[in-house]
Amino acid sequence: RIRSVSDINMPATRIAVLQGEMSEFIARQQFPNAQRVSIPPSSDVAQLLLQLEQNKVDVAVVEPYQAERFMASRGAIFENIASQKPLRVLGNSILVGKGEFKLKSMLDTAFIESLQSGDIDAILKKYPSATSFYPVAAPYGMLESTK
Repeated sequence: RIRSVSDINMPATRIAVLQGEMSEFIARQQFPNAQRVSIPPSSDVAQLLLQLEQNKVDVAVVEPYQAERFMASRGAIFENIASQKPLRVLGNSILVGKGEFKLKSMLDTAFIESLQSGDIDAILKKYPSATSFYPVAAPYGMLESTK
């Protein structure tokens, strides 16, 4: 019955969320009228999709990559109703120790070089689910990678 993102913000809609995780934040902010079905914070993201598979909820807010992995492992079929316009696009990060400025600088340099050389695109192309990641926009004047 949920065919688009605009169908979610209804009192009868049940959204699976992980307590204290981004899915809960998104549900509270973007769909305040919908019911939230909370899963304990120690649970795996797959628990959200199990709730959806078992018809205990109508919607699960998860990364496309996680949904693709779940569907492949279980033969489940879900529809990504936010594929054309994602609810959120968030960057990934790597934690370093407090005061590790030299390490952070080295990692930043390595990631920028990998992005600009096309290495990151080449790595992502090796994986079937690479389409569920949104790459960083290439700096101006950079040609498309030939790798």
